[in-house]
Amino acid sequence: MSHSDAETLRSSWTLDGQAIFLIFTAGQYRVATRWIWMASFKQLQEAAVAFEALEMLEGDPKALAEHIKTEVRRVPCNRFGGRRNSASRISYLVRCVDNRLAGLRLSVGNSKGSVEAWA
Repeated sequence: MSHSDAETLRSSWTLDGQAIFLIFTAGQYRVATRWIWMASFKQLQEAAVAFEALEMLEGDPKALAEHIKTEVRRVPCNRFGGRRNSASRISYLVRCVDNRLAGLRLSVGNSKGSVEAWA
């Protein structure tokens, strides 16, 4: 990434060895590889969770990032409480992405949408 206005906040590797970055540029937080922007977020918290979930998955990072972004939008961060449960949100996102990659579909039930089933 050779953008002069971009600031790299974090860098790491996926399970299959691809370098990934969390970058702040133009008022957005982006998850990227060396060659492509994969997903962008307006809030740092969402971008950081997506970055950490991507670290724990293997496969095509662009496709994984799209699934992660879908799940981040679907499940608000306040559902997982404070700092104590931050790892549980990442684990939940990884599990949801794995289910989506396996071809399962989410079915939400109950009056408040609190019951989820993958089928």
